Amino acid sequence: MTTGGLVAVGDSVINGHGDSMAGVPALGWPQWLADALDLSYTRYGRGGATSSAIVEQLIPLVRKRYAVGVFNMGTNDAIGQWDAGRFESNFRQAARTLTAACDQVVALTVPVSQEATDIVHRVSSECGIIVVDADVRGARLLKPDGVHPTALGHLAIADRAASALGAPRPSAMARNDGKGRVGVRYSVEYALGRLVQALRQVARRIR
Repeated sequence: MTTGGLVAVGDSVINGHGDSMAGVPALGWPQWLADALDLSYTRYGRGGATSSAIVEQLIPLVRKRYAVGVFNMGTNDAIGQWDAGRFESNFRQAARTLTAACDQVVALTVPVSQEATDIVHRVSSECGIIVVDADVRGARLLKPDGVHPTALGHLAIADRAASALGAPRPSAMARNDGKGRVGVRYSVEYALGRLVQALRQVARRIR
């Protein structure tokens, strides 16, 4: 590999956020992956960014050569004003830019949208990009909003990406294996959060 390190581009799922859990620090999955690959880490992530914002504002920041490029987009498109054609065009543009700038490229699926995920798989196959499943579930791996991974969720995604690249699993390198208890407070917050999300879905259907 070249020595340009790992560059990550995308929305809040690239950034990682929140609190540590079961002794595992709240690092974004690309940070875990960079550490496992022993590469320097550069991040261009913005919470709430749509695929258009990522392509127009963040992808152009990738100006040098990298060993590995990772990116995600589509979640904010899917939960906002979804346009399949626009998303595919944006994803394809990002894919072309990153494959030209990086030795290897990894893209995430879009768990909230099967249509977006299908586009990710199809375009990635055409461009020689590795696709990693970002679908994590349950209180330990996914926040109550049903969108953002927890600290353990980010570590799980990093493990999947590392396996796809033939690298050591970050979880094996972590100081804590993440198998400890998450605490009653978080369990209650998760249950209440999921209830709120369910009620919102019902309200949308009634409308």
